[in-house]
Amino acid sequence: MIKFLFSLTLALTLYGLESNSTQEVTNLEEDILFHAQREEGLSLYDAINKGIKHSNSLDATYQVVIQDKQKVKEVQAGHLPVVNLSGDAGYELRQFALDENAPNVNTPITSASNYKKVDLYLTITENLWAGGSIENSVDEKDAALKASLYDYRDKLETLVVNVSNAYFNVVYGEIALKIANKNMRNYEKILNIVSIKEKNGAATKGDVNFIRANVDNAKTDLVQRQKTLSDARAQYVYLLQTESKEDLPFEITTIFYNQDLNVSLENAQELNAKILKQKAYIKATKYGFLATSGKFQPKVDFAINGETRNEYDIGLGKREKVNAVINFNYNLYNGNKDEATAVRLLSKLKEQKHLYKDIQRKVTFEVKVLHRSVSSLSASLRLTESEVIAARKVVNSYWIAFQHGTQDLQALQLSQRNLNRAEQDYADYKKSLIIDSFALMQKTGTLLQNLAVPYKKSKNEFQADTINLFSDFDDLK
Repeated sequence: MIKFLFSLTLALTLYGLESNSTQEVTNLEEDILFHAQREEGLSLYDAINKGIKHSNSLDATYQVVIQDKQKVKEVQAGHLPVVNLSGDAGYELRQFALDENAPNVNTPITSASNYKKVDLYLTITENLWAGGSIENSVDEKDAALKASLYDYRDKLETLVVNVSNAYFNVVYGEIALKIANKNMRNYEKILNIVSIKEKNGAATKGDVNFIRANVDNAKTDLVQRQKTLSDARAQYVYLLQTESKEDLPFEITTIFYNQDLNVSLENAQELNAKILKQKAYIKATKYGFLATSGKFQPKVDFAINGETRNEYDIGLGKREKVNAVINFNYNLYNGNKDEATAVRLLSKLKEQKHLYKDIQRKVTFEVKVLHRSVSSLSASLRLTESEVIAARKVVNSYWIAFQHGTQDLQALQLSQRNLNRAEQDYADYKKSLIIDSFALMQKTGTLLQNLAVPYKKSKNEFQADTINLFSDFDDLK
């Protein structure tokens, strides 16, 4: 009777274990073990857009673009005439000293007049020539604006990568936790069977302790997986600013990078945001140097001055005067200030060129490393998939042999350990492949287009808020 109960318990345990994903699955993508804990939630695309919406850092970079856009308009104003209107109105007291030696002088030696006056002055000034300083300053600010646009794209891509990493760290953290939990339950089942065998004299106390140590090890691994998942969820909540269960991630597959290395390197040189931003910085510094050099040239301005005076109280009536002048100004010496500025900007230009070469080398190196990683992970994923399927077959066959007493305990627990490692490796390779693919797409400048993430490409798409100094000031309190 005892042997019958023992055999029945063992058979039921085996059935439960085999039905818990140790049976052969020809396509692990369809295996529920490698799926997220939920069938629906927030998609990766929606998670990215939510992260963009709540990113103060990205909003700050947006405002930098607005500022640089206004700087272009400020410098462009140098091409336009400046019109100033001024005036004054009031009373004026005038005293006149009379010649006491003049004939027929019967009045006091002084005469005073108190009268109203209204004066208006209109001045129009326009620069005719400034040695190219204004034109080059416009080009400088325009290049700086382009650098800001690329910097905004760089910040946006980094945010997309960070949100994606957090998203898949949660998904695959849950998957790793499920695998670890399954592994622990399987060891507990082995422990239960060995404990029953030990009571019936079919196993030793050492066998029980041996499996119990494996159970404790599996529990320790489970605790570590729980902590990793908790950290991943905290990062996800931080980026998306949401703790709603409806906003938890559930997708397990996405776009993988599949371009060859040469195409990747070409795309990086032409599309990488950091490289393009540095190019724009070089151009801005170049035009800044030329703008400063223009100060060595003479400056010519054209001005029209109009004056209207009303002095009716003393009988002078209305007087009008118009002057048209050309002002010429050529600085001969200012303490070598302009020369020092020009030398500084020339050094700045050389600095930016050295940084450009360094960024090029760095991006090339990173693309090569990530490309090798993606290729290696793709191959490892295919091999590990075969390993998982083979390991599951081994575990199943060892369980059957263990049931009939033809397989020792050590071989069974070793096969179970190998299966757990292979399943964890498969999930880890899959997550790493996704994360490295996204990083590689960022380096090659193809991330946003591959994910269909909308972003502002033109300076005209960046619009400043309506000016309201009172409300803006209140917001700063």
